[in-house]
Amino acid sequence: MFCWIATSFARDAELEQYMDMSLEELFNLDVVTASRSSQSLRKAPGTIFVVTQAEIRERGLASLSDVLGDLPSVDYHPSSDVVNYNHFTFRGVFGNNKFLVLRDGVRVSSPTGEEMPIAQNFSLQNVKQIEVAYGPASALYGADAFTGVVNIISDDRGGGSVQFEFGEDGHRSWRFDYGGKLSDTIRFYLGAFDMQSDGYDLAASYPNEYRLRDLVTFGGEVYLESSDRAEPRFPLSSSGFHLGVRSDAFSLSYRANSLRHSLATAASPDFIDYGKSPDWETKLETLAGSYVFDFGGNGHSRLQASYSLYEVDPQSKFSNVFVNYENGYKYAKSQRADIGQQFEFDLSEQGILTLGYALESFKSIPITADLPTPYQTGKPASGQGLSFPGTNGEIEIPVFEADWENYGIFSQWQVSLGNGYDLTLGARFDDSSSYGSVFTPRAGLVWAPSDDRSIKLLYGEAFLAPSPNNAYRFFGSFAFEREDGLYQSFFFHLPNPDLQPEEMRTLELSGSRRFGDKLNANASLFYEEVENLIQPVFYPGVNSEFLDGSVIESVEINENVGSIEAFGFDLGLTYRESFGEHKWKLWGNLSYIDGDLRQPGIVTDLPYTASFKLKIGATYRYRDFYISPTVYRIGDSNSSELGSAIGFETDAFTIANMHIGYDGLGDGVSLYLKVANLFDTRYRVPGSGDITVFDAAPQNGRQMILGLRYDF
Repeated sequence: MFCWIATSFARDAELEQYMDMSLEELFNLDVVTASRSSQSLRKAPGTIFVVTQAEIRERGLASLSDVLGDLPSVDYHPSSDVVNYNHFTFRGVFGNNKFLVLRDGVRVSSPTGEEMPIAQNFSLQNVKQIEVAYGPASALYGADAFTGVVNIISDDRGGGSVQFEFGEDGHRSWRFDYGGKLSDTIRFYLGAFDMQSDGYDLAASYPNEYRLRDLVTFGGEVYLESSDRAEPRFPLSSSGFHLGVRSDAFSLSYRANSLRHSLATAASPDFIDYGKSPDWETKLETLAGSYVFDFGGNGHSRLQASYSLYEVDPQSKFSNVFVNYENGYKYAKSQRADIGQQFEFDLSEQGILTLGYALESFKSIPITADLPTPYQTGKPASGQGLSFPGTNGEIEIPVFEADWENYGIFSQWQVSLGNGYDLTLGARFDDSSSYGSVFTPRAGLVWAPSDDRSIKLLYGEAFLAPSPNNAYRFFGSFAFEREDGLYQSFFFHLPNPDLQPEEMRTLELSGSRRFGDKLNANASLFYEEVENLIQPVFYPGVNSEFLDGSVIESVEINENVGSIEAFGFDLGLTYRESFGEHKWKLWGNLSYIDGDLRQPGIVTDLPYTASFKLKIGATYRYRDFYISPTVYRIGDSNSSELGSAIGFETDAFTIANMHIGYDGLGDGVSLYLKVANLFDTRYRVPGSGDITVFDAAPQNGRQMILGLRYDF
């Protein structure tokens, strides 16, 4: 079966012009992420990769996860995490919460720094370009701008598109976008999408990994015999909506998305009851507004406010060995409200001075312990009245709450030193009622003597605030009641609200060069240190009495005990050639990284990271026809934060994708075919490290999408 699809790209003539941008124009694209103000990519004080609208279309990129998977020094592990679905590693530092995601400068990732799914819920609708700034950026953006910042820039040219989709594995979706004018100065845009899929049948492709055995409890009892077990299912669905109004002076926008996926994804069949259909659903909403005004000939300011809400649906549940294969419901909710202002002054020969402040308020119900019934959102956290199974209602399940505020001020000075040299100095000070005060500096020296070359020397620091989920993570179960009247537990993960921020420092040398009108090249060499990494520490035989009326034999607690030291390089090339109406575009990047993760008594290679990664692709276009193959060669990777210390490793693999399109069906009508995993390769990526999850998560085989798109 195939699927029909359409995506949101504006008029063919404008798109064709954008696709035909010269390498000089691409080399000097305006970007805003590196310094929170517009400047040439060549002179911006950061290592930045830009994915254009044309590249999104040519390569068939459908979601932010697809874009991140194409980038150098990014390890992308699809469907490998039971809760977060996909997970990512930037330059050897693991975690979906380690980088910040913005939409037009507004935070659209987790409000309070929890890890969250980044998958089909981040659909690429109404996108002009995506800017990815590598390295620490807390000096500008505060907490969570740790390994990088991803800024999705909207396309406000207007027009619309519509799509419908049906496909393999029950895949079907629709998408709609439209933008227009309310007046000569005020524009609006709106859009929505919905996607449903039964999911790729991993069990059919990997029968050994998904062989059904008896389900056995921690106590050694058979809960369910293999002959009575249900087969695994892997459904996936996502939806979203956006609405906005903007002019040159103000903007107002609302965005919402959700993702629902099976917790059977990446879970070992030895520890999960598929018959209870455990799944996980998350929702994210963001409301934002901004106003820009001038105050004199040499200055302007932008005032911005936003509110965001992230919630795990209370029907989300586990059914694994940790809850004795019963329903273990989960809930989490986080909120963030902030207001900030940025002032920019053009001081002529003295450079550009940027000043700003941020006032932020946070509220969180961290992810709960396993609940016997769904969390009741109409009741306060303290009034849920739920008790641990097996304790006769005598031990209540605590539901934690966290509230804190943060105040930040930042400054940045950019000045030309002459002879093509530009200097950037910046710093930010944050004071949090949760984790105290943090100071983060940055510095950059850019030498760009002409419009075809630049060299950048960059230093930056960043901090990652401890998320409520890390600080208050709490789960475990009870086995029996002892003779002394205390309920016995063999294991609990206990909260630690005294966690401190993780810290990062990076020194980087990067350069880019344009060779005529056919070849662009870039390279970067970096060294990084990460300290105070939050890692789980296991304490056996402590006999904790954390919960009244019980004794817990062994506990695990998150602590600031890890550190990383790493160095690496990236090499990238873009080449173009034309022979009449035959046009070629080739791209590729090679990444290498080496380093260690250090924990008490353990030194291991970087987890979830391949030392070598090669990603290459090409686009051939003849008139209205184009074809874009891509190939990825990913080296061996450790499959755990204990990595090589316990021998978990996934093998290197090579996969290829293909995207073929035809834009000549009629006015605004296009047809394309997208083939993922073209040669139906069986390969695996690192799992998320839990004992109930595959060490090496099996990946989807070949999947095809046939699409029809109408732009108007």
